[in-house]
Amino acid sequence: PETYVWADGMYDFQQVKTLPSLKSTLATAADPTSSMMASVNVNMAKATWYYKDKRGVKQGPSMLDTLKIMWDFNEVDETTHVFANGMVDYVPIRDVPPLFKALAMGILDQSAASESEHEDPRDSAPLITPA
Repeated sequence: PETYVWADGMYDFQQVKTLPSLKSTLATAADPTSSMMASVNVNMAKATWYYKDKRGVKQGPSMLDTLKIMWDFNEVDETTHVFANGMVDYVPIRDVPPLFKALAMGILDQSAASESEHEDPRDSAPLITPA
């Protein structure tokens, strides 16, 4: 089956295979061994996050619920570089799948939220979503 995509600036939907840069990006993102994906060993609910604002200035510390509010008000997006203990360097939010999922969809993956099997999942704070 063929996959078609559309984005701002395109006249019509196009096949992914006709867009080499998108095709290679999607293939890289889907590869779990890809160096593009951040190796993250972070307790998502309790992590202290740092990020680079739109001017590239390092900001933080921030908690996940603060980042969620900033996401909802377009202050941070999938291209914003973030860092937390357990990470090697700042990476785009889109390269930290559990964080991206928590911010974009408001879903905190409980497997990513717990540092260990012995942690009580009730200790994880729910995400705050503006009304």
